[in-house]
Amino acid sequence: MTDPFGDTRVDGIRFWFRGEARVVTGVAPTTSVLHWLRETERATGTKEGCNQGDCGACTVVLATPGADGVRVHTANSCLLPMPMLHGRALFTIEDVGSESALHPVQEAMVDSAGSQCGFCTPGFVMSMWCSAERRRGSRLPASRDEVAADLSGNLCRCTGYRPILDAAVAALEHLAGDDGAGPLDEASLQESLAGLGATSGLLVDGPDGAFVAPGSEEELAQALHERPGARVIAGGTDLMLTLRAVSAAQGAGLALVSTEWVRGMDAIDETATHLRIGAAATLDDAWAAIVGRLPHLARMWQRFASPAIRGLGTIGGNAANSSPIADLVPILHALDAEVVCRDVTGSRTVAIADFASGPRVNVLRPSEFISRIDLPLDGFGRDVRAHKVSRRFDDDISTVSGTFALRMGGDRIDEIRVVFGGMAPTVRRARRVEEVLQGRAWTREALRDAQDAVDADFEPITDHRATDGYRRRAAKGILERWWAETGASAPDTVTDVWAYR
Repeated sequence: MTDPFGDTRVDGIRFWFRGEARVVTGVAPTTSVLHWLRETERATGTKEGCNQGDCGACTVVLATPGADGVRVHTANSCLLPMPMLHGRALFTIEDVGSESALHPVQEAMVDSAGSQCGFCTPGFVMSMWCSAERRRGSRLPASRDEVAADLSGNLCRCTGYRPILDAAVAALEHLAGDDGAGPLDEASLQESLAGLGATSGLLVDGPDGAFVAPGSEEELAQALHERPGARVIAGGTDLMLTLRAVSAAQGAGLALVSTEWVRGMDAIDETATHLRIGAAATLDDAWAAIVGRLPHLARMWQRFASPAIRGLGTIGGNAANSSPIADLVPILHALDAEVVCRDVTGSRTVAIADFASGPRVNVLRPSEFISRIDLPLDGFGRDVRAHKVSRRFDDDISTVSGTFALRMGGDRIDEIRVVFGGMAPTVRRARRVEEVLQGRAWTREALRDAQDAVDADFEPITDHRATDGYRRRAAKGILERWWAETGASAPDTVTDVWAYR
């Protein structure tokens, strides 16, 4: 095995597990943590449900060291490749409580009859445990809505959500005032993670493929240049599904080049003109940076995937997927975002509107990667709203989504962006709708004209999610919801028809 980078470790995947340092070698880079737990470790408490990151039955908890301490977050072990454990701590259902005493979240599940058939229960317990650890010592009990948001990535086929929510609320209320060390003593955990020796990237190379985790953007560009056909992996929450669909023959020898250890690639900073979000910034961190400036987008953030996906997935990966039904990309369009692409020859900037050329097809050249996303600060002066229609309220991708950016000049629309996902082969601005509204008072009459213009802007397809007619009606309905929130003669209050908790 050769080491292409001088500071890259080659001595196995190093992580903290079951109270000790573990070094794992000889696994295929695409082996999921779920498969390793159940087949190698015989840790069968972690369940396989959908094997697609949708149901949460396989939820585990990761502890990731960072500049601000250890970050504890959930992950779908079915989508987590083994090399991504490098430098982290892994906790499963077997680490919660003990044979002699239940953890408070487990006791609450028993007391509230929160476990029905029991198959989803380990995943719920892990999400509740993680939520409790993140709030430890806050002395502020979580609201029922906050608890529901924390559990939004866990599905119960028995539909017994009420007792599960009761259990979570009770457990978190009990633990809110507990500022003791607890099972995740951060100081001790930091010391344990530092003792792993995983202070730089990783190289796993063998007949089943390679996983390369360079330490700088220069090394990342060089690794992609030297390995034609290599795939960039960031959070892996979508790529792992793609790779799972590839036959064993096609996948043999595949190289994955990771952004996770690239120094500074997860940075979020501000210049005089732009908010710059590194491509390796997690979706939660990227959303937080945007919502902090545009608070009306907070609800869309909560409905974007699940905490387990948002905590590992990245803004660069979400853009590179080039999905026509992505939930974040329409917001980037409305903010006139720019994608900074890089390879061994240098970097170039592409407007987000020009980046995707078709469903899951974009303008990235061979061996090129997304370095960061730049958002002009001027865009944050607009009133930006976003809404989605999906088949399931939580943890589901959009059937149709709409993002709207508005700047008024007196009682007239001075500047406008109307962007839809799910209405075309790519996320796209509704230019005809914008033309109809530009310079007009934002009245109900203007709304009706904008709704009529939807048919001139789009010819949506019919697929397994919706018919073309449904998509048109949904887009027009989203326009009306936007007007009900921002229009000149809108109602004083807007009933949240989606509220159900």
